[in-house]
Amino acid sequence: MGLKGLNEAARNLTFAVSLSVDYVEGEVRLEGSEVDYEGRLEIYHSGQWGTVCSHGFDNLDARVACRNLGLGFVSVLLFMLC
Repeated sequence: MGLKGLNEAARNLTFAVSLSVDYVEGEVRLEGSEVDYEGRLEIYHSGQWGTVCSHGFDNLDARVACRNLGLGFVSVLLFMLC
């Protein structure tokens, strides 16, 4: 089979890819923004993601979350009440 035949065969192939992501209990992420450094803070707990409630969440907690996300410091902390 020549190069032309090989390219034609490659175009006709269909690949099925299954992605399996294993999240770790207590893992945090930011959701709902187009940039990596802002968004709604969520935590993985009991097999599902949930939004972190603002009750009792302060700048110290925000610094810990930012550090876990590999981000710098907290510049603005805004809350939505739960």
